[in-house]
Amino acid sequence: MRFVYFSVLFATAYWFLISLVRWIIAKRNVNVIVETPERNAKVNALERAWSVEDTQTEDDQ
Repeated sequence: MRFVYFSVLFATAYWFLISLVRWIIAKRNVNVIVETPERNAKVNALERAWSVEDTQTEDDQ
């Protein structure tokens, strides 16, 4: 009976530690930005649009 009790105890502790490590890794990777060609194209388009707006407002003044 002790064997079953300690087996379940160690299995639960192992499961908890693995879950904790996975949670920490997931938290770390949340802020990672994946660089893809599509993302770069969107960023470049937004930068071009922003610079066009800036030049238009400077011309208006």
